[in-house]
Amino acid sequence: MSGDRVLIADDDVATRLLMRTALTQAGFNVIEVTDGEAAVAACREWLPHAVLLDVEMPGMDGFASCAAIRALEGIGDVPVMMVTGRDDVASVELAYQAGATDFVAKPLNWGLLGHRVRYLIRGGKTRQALLTSERRNAALLDALPDPLLLVDGAGALIAKLGGGGEGRVATDLVLSSLQSAPRLIDAGGVAKVLQQAREQSEPLEFELPVRAQSPGGQQTFEVRCVAAGADEYMLLLRDITERKRDSDRITQLAYFDDLTGLPNRQRFSEILQREINAANLNDARLGLLYVDLDNLKHINDTLGLAVGDAVIKSYAARLETLLMLHGGTLASPTVARFGGDEFMLLLPSLKDTRQALQLAERILAVSAEPMRCGEHEVLITVTVGIAVTPDHGTESADLMRNAVTALHSARDGGRNRLQLYHEPAGAALRDRIALQNDLRLAVAQNQLALVYQPQLEIKTGRVVGVECLLRWHHPQRGPVPPSAFVPLAEESSLIMPLSDWVLQEALRQVLRWQREGFTDLAVAVNVSSKLFSLCSVSEWVSCALRDAGVAGSALEIEVTESALLHDRAVVMHALAALADNGVRTSLDDFGTGYSSLSYLKDLQLDTLKIDRSFIADIADSPSNSAICGAIIAMAHRLGLKVVAEGIETLEQLAMLRLQGCDMVQGYFVARPMPAEQCTAVLQAARSRNLSAGGINLADLGQLSGDDVGRLLGTGSY
Repeated sequence: MSGDRVLIADDDVATRLLMRTALTQAGFNVIEVTDGEAAVAACREWLPHAVLLDVEMPGMDGFASCAAIRALEGIGDVPVMMVTGRDDVASVELAYQAGATDFVAKPLNWGLLGHRVRYLIRGGKTRQALLTSERRNAALLDALPDPLLLVDGAGALIAKLGGGGEGRVATDLVLSSLQSAPRLIDAGGVAKVLQQAREQSEPLEFELPVRAQSPGGQQTFEVRCVAAGADEYMLLLRDITERKRDSDRITQLAYFDDLTGLPNRQRFSEILQREINAANLNDARLGLLYVDLDNLKHINDTLGLAVGDAVIKSYAARLETLLMLHGGTLASPTVARFGGDEFMLLLPSLKDTRQALQLAERILAVSAEPMRCGEHEVLITVTVGIAVTPDHGTESADLMRNAVTALHSARDGGRNRLQLYHEPAGAALRDRIALQNDLRLAVAQNQLALVYQPQLEIKTGRVVGVECLLRWHHPQRGPVPPSAFVPLAEESSLIMPLSDWVLQEALRQVLRWQREGFTDLAVAVNVSSKLFSLCSVSEWVSCALRDAGVAGSALEIEVTESALLHDRAVVMHALAALADNGVRTSLDDFGTGYSSLSYLKDLQLDTLKIDRSFIADIADSPSNSAICGAIIAMAHRLGLKVVAEGIETLEQLAMLRLQGCDMVQGYFVARPMPAEQCTAVLQAARSRNLSAGGINLADLGQLSGDDVGRLLGTGSY
């Protein structure tokens, strides 16, 4: 405080002398003037930290001087103390009306004057800091594009802050929507929701639809609500209209068939699981009808794909009409498109199995009626497979599998017919049991082997990882595909020792590659969804890494969407723990399982793998191309890398490159191969990367499969 400037304005020489002496001894720099005009001029020039004004001075008195000082730009907030011999209330009121900060009557206590002025200056500086802070905050709020509303406990507006863009938000529409939003009404109204915001430690968040101020649909705001006072609440409104529309567009592409508008496999799987859960709780039954068009390929080949698409679209409408007219007492039946010529019908609340059979018979009859598609009249037949709960399964995967089995059985019987699922014949069942026993011996006798398939980074053309794949060469049967023996392991106690062997062997190979200089290579290992219910996957992986002496960054764990059906919380915890240990994680076969897109934002993942079923005809199918593009865009928005599996042609690679896919794997890049051959491929790729800066994929139109094979050292594909 020492050295602060104090201005004294008093026409009495003795008073000025005593004031100067007291204030100088207190460490202040003092300047004296004798009248009000001089005081105003000195303030403008000297910029004092405090002013002491005598009330009665010749010319401009103290009251007028104080008011004039307050009008000065840049100095108007200086603290002013009025000094007078008057002690009446009227003088005090006049002083404060003129803008005085303090008022002191003569005779003065000279010993306390310095202290009083010091506190006067301290208060002025505090007030000035507060005003500066308020101006800064006000400027910041004005600069914010997002509106900030201050409301009372009933949701009524107290003040609007921020949202500086003119016409961006109509406050009355926001408040009206706040009072009538269904979510808030369901939660007990605005008052209860605001009270909830007061009681919880974190901001309360919800979405608020608002009528648009101009044509184009409603606006949607993300609202963050916090308590701001005894009965005041801050509502920060962020316009998420475009984000919401983008999300809806992605959802439409991801959940619905582009041609027919029907739910796709992903969406239907979610609906089926929900209905099965309800049926299991209510001891009810539901049915699945798997419908396949028998002669669509012939129509495509003879009349063209456009007519084939028209047939699919017309037949989808025919099925919807049939369900509406002949569904009987069924509650909310659902029809979905499962593939090019396949549809799935969900029949909830069945009275008995015969009701499903009757509807299937009606489908056969209606399907046989001629269909007009443009200038063509076409005839189609269908084959229907039927599965019913609880007879044919009480889980969605079981029911869908059995419906497909019934369809294949009907196809084997000659098509244009229906087939109810039946248990496998004794011979087939005995064969399955025998294969399971052989698998047990294979695990014990080390008959299994691992192969590795390189993954190519599209942008750089570098091999950045390999996927570890399990193979079984049966002594009598020959090669047995994983799709045949892994489910057998999952149904028995074999999945744990089998998984142990795969992970340990993969890590031993990682260590070999690291010793050969491939320190940045990540090896991906598939983990069965069953493991999440058998052990702590994160601890299992950590122990294997520790025993092998390998860092977590060299390993990537792949899980399938079906893992989320077992216990989503367990899977989420395991993925988070793996990430903490440096292990990368990926979601395999995306689009073929039963998870929701909304799960992805909650899962700690690094990579999303697009299933090969979407890649196969990506260059020819606009819907598959749109789905792949939507998946890639969504994954990138969530911060995930994308790997496309099953790349077999240059056209597929070119399309995925244009859509921004990060990595690819498949026969076009390299086949799965033993570790020794994969090592040679990695060495060849590294040598070419060092000499040529990686594979140049800039001009895909001039790059053939032979080119890729030569560059990777894997031969021609």
